[in-house]
Amino acid sequence: MLKTCQKCHHPNPSSTGAEFDACPECGAIYSRVDAAQATQAAARASTPTNLERVRAAKADERQRKTLRWQYGIILACLAVAIPNWIYHEIWGAYAQQRKSERTARAADAARAAAAPVVSNSAWNGSVLQVEQYLKRHLKDPSSLEVIEWGNVVSGPGNDFMVRVKYRAKNSFGGYAIEQKVFRLDANGAVRGVSDI
Repeated sequence: MLKTCQKCHHPNPSSTGAEFDACPECGAIYSRVDAAQATQAAARASTPTNLERVRAAKADERQRKTLRWQYGIILACLAVAIPNWIYHEIWGAYAQQRKSERTARAADAARAAAAPVVSNSAWNGSVLQVEQYLKRHLKDPSSLEVIEWGNVVSGPGNDFMVRVKYRAKNSFGGYAIEQKVFRLDANGAVRGVSDI
């Protein structure tokens, strides 16, 4: 039987076809060379060609681009949603609070505008303008002790009148009790002081 060596391509007409027949030229065993070549052919068949590698690389690149595009859309949505949420949760609440504070201040201002300029304090009955006048004109303002405040009454025209009894140091350093009536104009400025 004629057998050609797959390794050195030498023809061997005396080959018997047995499992361990060898090439007389190179000594290679035919069955082993055939098995090795079959393994190499299978490996070549499983190894992708350049065209297949290029196609696989393009498919991978398309997949990466798709993922980048999807991540970009997700990030864009988050970039819009998160500041919007922050605004409504934080600044929106503060805006509502500021709006309610402005409304309260406007209501306070309207009440203050409706109230007379000169009035007794609800806390201790004092009149702010008279207190300030006494602290500016007493010899020792820190010694002022108010004993009694009278009610603010309307005087002639748009004037107001209030009586106050107080104790303060005089020029000699001694304490003196005085009782005076203060006349104030419509703006709250003291226009006259008289003893009782």
